Amino acid sequence: MFAALHQHTQLQLVEERHSHELFVAATDGKWEVAKWYFDEMTRIFEATIREGLEAGELKGDDAGNAARCVMVALIPFVHPRLIEERIAKDGDLKSELEAQTHFVLRALAKVPG
Repeated sequence: MFAALHQHTQLQLVEERHSHELFVAATDGKWEVAKWYFDEMTRIFEATIREGLEAGELKGDDAGNAARCVMVALIPFVHPRLIEERIAKDGDLKSELEAQTHFVLRALAKVPG
């Protein structure tokens, strides 16, 4: 899920430059649509985490708080302005995204014993 979000934002930067610039303007200008977008991603994460908690596959007791923490951890990989700046500076962010995804999953993982 995280890689797909990142790939979509990165693809938009390259292939849909006008859409990317519009979204950057929305996030820079703190437009309501940008807030809605990030809130909606957080709600999707929350629902996914809640399902994992209910199935006993994840640890924790507050899906909403966990989802907000996940969103903060992933902002550098889904925020259009940050991706644009980081690609210009570092190039491919794949290994960093993989490390961050591993970190998030370990934080949510149910540890036996």
